[in-house]
Amino acid sequence: MSELFRRRASLRVGESVWDGLRLTFVVRRTLRKRPNLAQGIRVYGLDWRTVGSIMTPGAAVQLSAGYETTAEVVFSGQITRAQQRREGADQVTEITAEDGSDAWGSVTSRVLGGSVALRSLVETLAQDMGLTLTAESAAVLTGVARKSTVLRGYARDQLDVILRSAGYTWSIQDGALQVLREGAALATQAVVLGPQTGLVGDPKPLEKGRGWLVESLMQPKIKPGRTVLLKSERAEGAYRATIVEHHGDTHSQQPWTTRVELRP
Repeated sequence: MSELFRRRASLRVGESVWDGLRLTFVVRRTLRKRPNLAQGIRVYGLDWRTVGSIMTPGAAVQLSAGYETTAEVVFSGQITRAQQRREGADQVTEITAEDGSDAWGSVTSRVLGGSVALRSLVETLAQDMGLTLTAESAAVLTGVARKSTVLRGYARDQLDVILRSAGYTWSIQDGALQVLREGAALATQAVVLGPQTGLVGDPKPLEKGRGWLVESLMQPKIKPGRTVLLKSERAEGAYRATIVEHHGDTHSQQPWTTRVELRP
């Protein structure tokens, strides 16, 4: 808990970085295949005449947040919309961005003969989507795909069919392709979450008792697929983070929190 004080956040668009201005944001990341969303990133005090040329659809955007010693990237993607307006005396730039929106619309057209290693096939599709395959994902991909493979159409659909039939799931995280075995978690060290490490209030049961909804002081290390060791009076055990939401405002008393859906 001693590390969770002094809010920190910075925003990078292209090569420009803003640190110290008021930032508010809501970031939602999941293990689903559709692009993750940063909705309503607001920057206060920017001059649109200065930054308007770079805040355009398709521009790379990266948001880091946390506390003085824990801040790290909570979202990386591309701008889908940027606009500026006034709120009283403040000039506010509002950004909406998606992680993997270009990859989602990518197509492929390939015919592969002979036996193809599953890892090689997935790397090929990732390349067609403009993505890199994470090292951990490459390590868990084993086996051989069909002896002859025709890949044609949306790359995401081809990837879905191939991985689902082999017992894997996939998502796009920070511009990279993340692959997990069905129901498995990342091998990254688990995040311990309890009253002494930022847990806020009691965990709330999800439908049919299949996990918990928890809220904590902002935890940028919790990412979709990571194991969370939950330690509270109401619930205790190892769970996988499936939906992660970060809510923040650097310059107010509004919550600076992470909400997580945890599944067994």
